[in-house]
Amino acid sequence: MKRPAAWAALVITVVVGATGCATTDRVALSPVAAVATTAPAPARIQLPVHPRAFFFGDSWTAGKSASPGNGYARVVGRALGWTVTVAPNGSGTGYVHTYAPERGLYPGRAAKLGHIDADIIILQGGLNDRPGPLTHFADAVRQTVKTLRQKSGNAPIVMLGPASFTGTPSVALTTIDSQEAAVAKQLAIRYISPLKHRWINPTNVSAVIDPKTQHPSTTGHAYFGGRVAQALESMTVTRK
Repeated sequence: MKRPAAWAALVITVVVGATGCATTDRVALSPVAAVATTAPAPARIQLPVHPRAFFFGDSWTAGKSASPGNGYARVVGRALGWTVTVAPNGSGTGYVHTYAPERGLYPGRAAKLGHIDADIIILQGGLNDRPGPLTHFADAVRQTVKTLRQKSGNAPIVMLGPASFTGTPSVALTTIDSQEAAVAKQLAIRYISPLKHRWINPTNVSAVIDPKTQHPSTTGHAYFGGRVAQALESMTVTRK
């Protein structure tokens, strides 16, 4: 498995330089703070030398606002040497709320998938769920995980929570992040919280997020993908 640390550090430096707030950003974006896990942490996920990764998520996972082939999921694949497949029809969707009714909610989207041929699944989402209602949010997350496991023959799953496109998370987004983390702990799977560790914050948001689309720019996807790659690398190990 490739080691992305040096590469990711370069991306972080580029973002820091763009903000003009080097001292603050180096603290807020330190690699040590990039990973959020539950306690006690599940064992590291064993993967083959060239893993196949399946990314299931919303428009961030689809790579919206990035140049073709440069969405964060593809960035992760190149950084770690993984073969990446991105689930279709994700833009605008969430666990309990969707801006694209024709695409449905996460549980329904997962149910429509065929067999998932993957060594690891990255389940990203939550940003589109802010309007709620969140009463059954945790149930929808659990159902999505259950279905993805069934479709993949119980491939290990890492959950990736939402990030703030404004740099300052709303109460609803914080609630969503907390509920996802709680479900991950209950199911004994890994959870990455960009929100908790402030990957996107007031000092770097202008360098990461395209203000016209409110999604990461190509540079932002490179930065976010670097963060995700660092987190995933700390959670996985190459099978001997």
